[in-house]
Amino acid sequence: MRNLDCSQEVPNDFFDTVLASKRNSNKDPDYTLRVEGYKPNVRLHFDDYNLRFGSNTLVGINPIGYNGQVRDDLLKLYKYDNSVIQKLKTEITTSINGRIINSCQNCTINAVNSLDHIVPKEEASEFSVHPKNLFPSCSQCNGIKNRFWRENGQFLFLNLYTDSLPNLQYLFPIVNYNNGVPEINFSINNPNGIDGHLYNIISSHYTRLDLINRFILDADGVVSDLQYRIHSLKGELSRQQIIDSIINYENAKRANNGYNYWKSLLTIELVNCKALMDFFFLPKVVGI
Repeated sequence: MRNLDCSQEVPNDFFDTVLASKRNSNKDPDYTLRVEGYKPNVRLHFDDYNLRFGSNTLVGINPIGYNGQVRDDLLKLYKYDNSVIQKLKTEITTSINGRIINSCQNCTINAVNSLDHIVPKEEASEFSVHPKNLFPSCSQCNGIKNRFWRENGQFLFLNLYTDSLPNLQYLFPIVNYNNGVPEINFSINNPNGIDGHLYNIISSHYTRLDLINRFILDADGVVSDLQYRIHSLKGELSRQQIIDSIINYENAKRANNGYNYWKSLLTIELVNCKALMDFFFLPKVVGI
């Protein structure tokens, strides 16, 4: 999990570009004209969003609460496969070295195939195409979040544009090796003194997205990958050299994918499990 840079699009200009990409239909020849009429009020709320985004106080924003045709018209602006929206997605998911980050940073499990509305569009249709309100996500995380975003004055999920993830470990893999099979679990803890407010959001994010169970379901792939890597290096390096090489590699991945990137942390915990490494390295006794 890592922070992403938000779009540099000017929100008012982006709204205009999206609106210009829409077309009136024979059934609704006045659609774009109606939306033009909403713009002055929407832009006032854009100004509030921009200020709160900059100060990381979006949790206190008060949506207009449009309903009826106005709400429907504003929601109609957003369509995931719209070319303008897709261009925005490409901008957000392109790293400074020009590579596409195609994994959902809400979970780091699935591929990006949707844009999550940080302030839900169902509650705040005026922000349906505000560029800083759109975050690349998988449909699974997007569906779980749905309309839930704040409770008791606190975000329920991380805003990975504005909540700076700490370079302190809070995700801890647990590996027990029994009867030839590694048993894997994870815990979320704060032994390293992460700011309490931020840690509460991190804990809520992982809990509500059910990330621990989703990591466990994907953990066999990490174990298999580790076994293949060890097998490919045996005969070239010593056991300790292989372990050191894997740990160094995974720590380098954490620098790019996030300090608490679950696959790297799990791999490091696995290679530090002596019983599992004995199974991978010691010669197998073949029955006669």
